[in-house]
Amino acid sequence: MITVKEMLKNHSENEKVSFHMPGHKGCKSVYDVTELSDTDDLLMPESSIKGLLSRLSISYGESNAYIGTNGSTGLLMATLMNCGKEKKVVLPRCSHQSIYYGLIQNNHQPVYLEPHINSEGYLCPPKSEGYELQIGKGDVFVFCTPTYEGFMENYENLKVLLGCEKTILDGAHGSHLHFMGLTWNRWIEFKVFSFHKTLGGLNQTSVLLTKNRKIEKYLPFYQTTSPSFPHILSVETSLDDLDKCNLEKKNEAMKNFKDSINQIKGFRVIKTDDISKLLIEYNQYIEGNKLVSYLKQKGIFYEVEGNHYLLGILTIYDEPWMYEYCLEVFSQVSEIWHLDDSFSKNESSIHIPKICLLPGEAFYESKILVDLETSIGRISGEFYTPYPPGIPLLVPGEIIDASIIENILLNKGAFHGNHQLSEDKIMVIK
Repeated sequence: MITVKEMLKNHSENEKVSFHMPGHKGCKSVYDVTELSDTDDLLMPESSIKGLLSRLSISYGESNAYIGTNGSTGLLMATLMNCGKEKKVVLPRCSHQSIYYGLIQNNHQPVYLEPHINSEGYLCPPKSEGYELQIGKGDVFVFCTPTYEGFMENYENLKVLLGCEKTILDGAHGSHLHFMGLTWNRWIEFKVFSFHKTLGGLNQTSVLLTKNRKIEKYLPFYQTTSPSFPHILSVETSLDDLDKCNLEKKNEAMKNFKDSINQIKGFRVIKTDDISKLLIEYNQYIEGNKLVSYLKQKGIFYEVEGNHYLLGILTIYDEPWMYEYCLEVFSQVSEIWHLDDSFSKNESSIHIPKICLLPGEAFYESKILVDLETSIGRISGEFYTPYPPGIPLLVPGEIIDASIIENILLNKGAFHGNHQLSEDKIMVIK
């Protein structure tokens, strides 16, 4: 079967005049075309896209694969829609905001599980025991692993206890893990992976793997009817790149890079389950904004700049000079500021507010802006989500308490949501 790249190449060579969408007529990208008689349709694939989906399913060892061009958000919402209406959904309270949108749209009732905090002070997925306590009570079970920072949990023991039906894996940060030999949690019915986070997909590309083809009737709710061929092509080229890559060599390079950072005074790498996550703690006496500013001046940017830690993402596209340059800059920092190995322990916490209304009920209620300082005891009318990583601090329907206010003030400038926090105002139910 013809590949997506071959199909697009043939079309661009054959077409002299375009009287079809998109309006740029190939000026922006010759590969950005629509569904034509000689291309393919994302929602009803028959040729090149169908072949790519087959290749994806074989690569991951799953029956069916689907490409999402609306990120993992759209695919996760489709899986929650597939579960029906008004279900009890058991999920970690550290789930991504997209899961909560799925709760709202289907008026699901959340049953929150508390993540556990590891010995280094970082949030990790809930242990299996939390899910076991909800067997017979919950209708849908959502798992979020790996975490943003690369910590994972193996839920293999739940396969017999739960069965596969209506289980969902938000594996947005783990699209690469299968290829690196980490194949935990394959039993889960719906598995969603973001190809753009740790593989070579363009932003927004994601993949859903499942044995259940019933999901096909829900995917159009969250997909464009105009296939984005640059996005789809980027999924295909990601697989090509994986085929050509010496993964063992890449893994070794990542490990050596981390080991070398550990040799520089004032820096240490925290061990994560996912080798591609670079979690670096730095000397407790360095002002974080000073270090980040210095690194940016040197052209080095990290995914997250936390309180005394940096989070980076390593991929198969990293080149040796990148690691060498980073080590050189870290060594400069260590020497300039005369660093020693004095580190403060990371102190993650998760606060689960009391639920007063279901998210789907609260979302459609009448709302009003009130002063932040007088909002304690009121019901939240909106999401308050620090970005990154996109875990809501407050969900519609939850009671605002002193802990929430403290966290909002701490993260004030980095929130998604309909609010006026810059004016110390928050949206609540009337």
